Amino acid sequence: MWQFLRVILFAATILATHASGALACHALPEVGTVAKPADATTPHITPNTLHLCHAWVRLAPPAVPITAAYLHVHNNSAQDDVLISVSAPIAERVELHETTQIDGIAKMRALPNGVPLPKGAHVEMKPGGIHIMLMALKSPLSEGQKLPITLNFTKRAPLTVEAVVQKAMPSAVLHQH
Repeated sequence: MWQFLRVILFAATILATHASGALACHALPEVGTVAKPADATTPHITPNTLHLCHAWVRLAPPAVPITAAYLHVHNNSAQDDVLISVSAPIAERVELHETTQIDGIAKMRALPNGVPLPKGAHVEMKPGGIHIMLMALKSPLSEGQKLPITLNFTKRAPLTVEAVVQKAMPSAVLHQH
């Protein structure tokens, strides 16, 4: 029963957290590493097509098997794309979700059709908005731990980003307005 309540409280914390303002990746220090091809056979991704940055994972209490990951995605290419799925070795299940406010109440829903990435768009995955849910964690997380997260798209090869586990949104990201 306690574990169930902890999961509910932690999920409520994720829903209640909200960061304001749109952020430009180039204006912030890197939190995670820039995306790289998922394997050696993947074609090289040129710098001005897709840029992933500021990847981080919220530190979950040891008994809570769920958390969220966040990052910025810049589609600088000449074509629209869709982030269709995400995977991470740390979690048995990974889903794209969005939190919205309806009549002052935060509601979280899965995005089974993925996240549209129109050409030229900047999508900011953040608390209180679009995010990646890491569910059924295989082991407890520790602050500073680096986790690989692979993003799968409709029109390009998968990309893997290294996300840093942190207690809260990195201050460099939070304080930019």
